Amino acid sequence: MLKAENIWKSYPEDKRRLTVLRGVNLEVHANEIVVVLGPSGSGKTTLLNILGTLDKPDTGKVWIDGHDTSTLDDSELARLRNEKIGFVFQFHQLIPELTVVENVLLPSIIRGRKPNIDFGMELLELVGLQSKASHYPAELSGGERQRVAVARALINLPSILLADEPSGNLDEKSSDLLHNLIYRVIKDRKMAAVIVTHKNRMMKIADRCYQLSKGVLNEVRCLR
Repeated sequence: MLKAENIWKSYPEDKRRLTVLRGVNLEVHANEIVVVLGPSGSGKTTLLNILGTLDKPDTGKVWIDGHDTSTLDDSELARLRNEKIGFVFQFHQLIPELTVVENVLLPSIIRGRKPNIDFGMELLELVGLQSKASHYPAELSGGERQRVAVARALINLPSILLADEPSGNLDEKSSDLLHNLIYRVIKDRKMAAVIVTHKNRMMKIADRCYQLSKGVLNEVRCLR
């Protein structure tokens, strides 16, 4: 479903280049949750952005559902992201002027589809927030906003979920609720998922776990 091969990435820093990723290889299959652990600044977000085609590697390739993304132009990449990938970020990035259900429907509107309010409500029921469909983000707790973000990520029925520190700003109880929700959604829909985090607790829901350190990705034992 998702494959990264020999990914290298660096950025200019003063008069030299800072290498963030060093020959990263990763494969993720349908119905599989992969968790990548690492401290702040380890390159986790950079890796996720490259996997999601929001950024390009210096060298190496990314395949999404069999498509070699290096051969696609910007419009083709945007279409592929919209059709195949659901993103969940550390900061929910909900639009404050839109209601909860309007935020959920937004990716399908961007895709040019007529909003399917019934399906949006189904997704809100899935994340336990159907009763708050007409509320605004400011009226929700942090955990509820992240659950809305999960529903929004699913509106276009993606085959891949990419999550960047999805529970990074939540307390322990809210984090566990969100982790369990993500696990259930991915397994029920047989999606592929890559979750980058600094929280070891996320390893409990993973099928495979990796540690990203000094730009190198190494597989580690998951928690059970």
